[in-house]
Amino acid sequence: MAEYYNVTTNLGDAEIANAIATNTKLDITHVAFGDGNGSVPTPNKARTSLVREVHRQAVTKYERHKTNANWIVIETIIPSNVGGFTIREMGVIANGKLISHGSHAPFEKVEDPSGVSEYRLKFTQNITDGSVVEIMLDESLIYASQAWVEENFIKRIDIIDNLTTNEPAKPVSAKQAKVLQDNKLDKNANAASASKLETSRQVSFSGAATGSFNFDGSTGTSCTLTLANSGVTAGTYGTTLKVPVITVNAKGLITTVTTQDIPSASTSVKGLVQLSNALNSTSTVQALTAAQGKKLQDEKLDKSGGTVTGGLNINIDADGGLSVNAGGTTQAQVRVSNSIHNGMLQASVGGNFGLYDTTFGKWIVHARSSGDVELNGNAASATNCSRSIAAGNGLSGGGELNANRTLTLGTPGTITASTGNAVSASSHTHDLNIDGFFQAAKSANGYQRFPGGLILQWGTANSDSTSGTVTMPIAFPNETLFGLVGETKSDTSGPTFNFAWVRGTTTKSTLGWQSTGNPGLFSWFAIGY
Repeated sequence: MAEYYNVTTNLGDAEIANAIATNTKLDITHVAFGDGNGSVPTPNKARTSLVREVHRQAVTKYERHKTNANWIVIETIIPSNVGGFTIREMGVIANGKLISHGSHAPFEKVEDPSGVSEYRLKFTQNITDGSVVEIMLDESLIYASQAWVEENFIKRIDIIDNLTTNEPAKPVSAKQAKVLQDNKLDKNANAASASKLETSRQVSFSGAATGSFNFDGSTGTSCTLTLANSGVTAGTYGTTLKVPVITVNAKGLITTVTTQDIPSASTSVKGLVQLSNALNSTSTVQALTAAQGKKLQDEKLDKSGGTVTGGLNINIDADGGLSVNAGGTTQAQVRVSNSIHNGMLQASVGGNFGLYDTTFGKWIVHARSSGDVELNGNAASATNCSRSIAAGNGLSGGGELNANRTLTLGTPGTITASTGNAVSASSHTHDLNIDGFFQAAKSANGYQRFPGGLILQWGTANSDSTSGTVTMPIAFPNETLFGLVGETKSDTSGPTFNFAWVRGTTTKSTLGWQSTGNPGLFSWFAIGY
């Protein structure tokens, strides 16, 4: 075996195997140099670092061996300004790990700023699979190979130093390139002087616009373009309630113009909204005017309470109802009032309910908390009330007042009466009042009613004419049957007129008369029913 050689370390074998298995690259970045701690060490696969590392240099050049695919040739250069140590060992660093360890003939690397002590190392490393190796090169220290120089280097004598030689394989000098730069005419620049064209040129336009002009370069020129008709009729499009609909082609030309109505707005579509200035409209697409909104505001009854100054009608269908609710045990009232009397329907804080006359401060119908009902005052009519009336002397037919009853007189006559008398909350008896059957006014002008409906009326009057009308105390309900008039004297002297009679102008309530002279004071009498 050679005296100086290198081996892959166990770490290196693992890194190479992993790169092959995962199809990844092994990045070789540096070559480490050591002094072996005073002696040349034997390369050891178990090493993870040099015996003693003194310098680490980036890889300068890498190439695969020309005859063995598993060998790689690594090259690095230690610059002149780095030194002051002895090299006895070296190692290859990949992925931050020592993948090979090798021995090196002792070599003193001095530090020489003059640049003449540069150290170049080139060695071959055996890799199981050379395709997994990728060398990371330090471009600042890459040196060209002789073959590359011979193929790509251009000799100074091959550089053309003029702008007239036509040689496609040779470069022009930097000097001549500067001449081109200084004297070029930029594509966006103007020529220092313009020459007239030998032959004038015509410039024409076609398509959406037509026109032409001649140009010879001696002076500026212009032309008038005529735009082609777009097919749209000239005019004004759009009104207060219509909007224009415009179609534009890819060139920006208007090809069609129409109008369409602004749609009416709805709950789901934006559009035009018509105003309604009436509160009785049933439209679902019109909006209320601000004036009507103010009217609602001014005339509303706030939910927290208020006063209604006009009439109020509440119509409730068969399934409805009107409730007046007071919170907790607060008194609830429905007041009914006018200018002469006040009343209310009230549920009191004491648990009572009924009709209350606030003018006189009395209950009319009173349902007490105990469940009893009190009726105060005289009922105009009462039906389906279980009350009794007892027949008095000479009468029969008393009993419960659950309907109108007939009280019968004993022989010789009968009296028919209704139960119009007031009764108390409990059963009670009343004397029958029959004065209504013989009602009379016993005065100078009076009347007398009789059973069966016959009525007598009488009176006096005073007149200085020969005819007149007397108004009777009451009107006969049906008809005036008979009437008389005659003079009345306060002494024994005879009458001053000869005769008086009842005229045909007599009615149910008046008695017409006429005489042959002025009667003065006279008496009258009438019968009717």
